[in-house]
Amino acid sequence: MKNTNTLENITPQSLLSEQTENEFLTADQMILVAVSKLESLKAMYRQQLGYDLAGEATMA
Repeated sequence: MKNTNTLENITPQSLLSEQTENEFLTADQMILVAVSKLESLKAMYRQQLGYDLAGEATMA
């Protein structure tokens, strides 16, 4: 599987936070929201720094 853009490979979890905006989040939901935000930030930083999975595979 070739990854051309790391941001495309992240499943957006924003629907979860929008659905539970005025409700309490369960522990599992909080973990899902935190993990998805972390993964999107990591992908943004990798893209800004010019790293991508295809480039790393050719360098190794």
